Amino acid sequence: MEETPLVSVIIPTYNRDKYITLAIDSVLNQTFKDYEIIVIDDGSTDNTQIVLKPYRDKIIYIYQKNSGVSAARNAGIRIAKGEWLAFLDSDDEWQPTYLTSQMSRVKEIPEAVMHVTNSIMMENDGRMINTFEKKGLSFKFRQNKGLLIDDPIAFVIKYHITNLPCTIIKKNTFLETGMFDETINIAEDTDKLLRVALKGSLGIWNEPLVLFYRRSENNNSLSSCGFLKARENILI
Repeated sequence: MEETPLVSVIIPTYNRDKYITLAIDSVLNQTFKDYEIIVIDDGSTDNTQIVLKPYRDKIIYIYQKNSGVSAARNAGIRIAKGEWLAFLDSDDEWQPTYLTSQMSRVKEIPEAVMHVTNSIMMENDGRMINTFEKKGLSFKFRQNKGLLIDDPIAFVIKYHITNLPCTIIKKNTFLETGMFDETINIAEDTDKLLRVALKGSLGIWNEPLVLFYRRSENNNSLSSCGFLKARENILI
């Protein structure tokens, strides 16, 4: 009988053949191993399928017609078997202890329906920016590395706690609040996390375990496509 993983890692991608394997490798290098990796290729036209061939025995690969990041994430969630959902964008990376730390927090604060950790933004000029420091949030952690937010709606809005690659969500709670809204092309992550925040407590942690990269990309990336579609809707 096939064992059910504790965590399902959802990675949507579109035309990021230069970066997708770095993202996957950051998951494979995790000290925590009880996971599955689901990569949703949202109709890439570059060499994504080629660079992913050596990984086919390590990931669940889905190819679909280009439909946007929310549709891609939803496709992965529908087949996810894990008790917890973790999200990683195809041009970002986790530190090796990301999942170990997050799942330790699940045991420490089991009442929280989602856990969010800090991150580092890697700028093109080499600067490393601590996300919580930039948001003016780090002062809250002077006494503790973690906080339990019992009424997280205002907290999420005030500090813009919406980075999905920093977030794990209890799958049952995620499904109770509906899937990602595929009609939204901007701030779909904010919409979803606010719905989850209505259902329970938030665990938030000051340890920066996610690396975001400021990339110089053309308009073929998944996020760029979403922005362009949103702009077209506004113009129409």
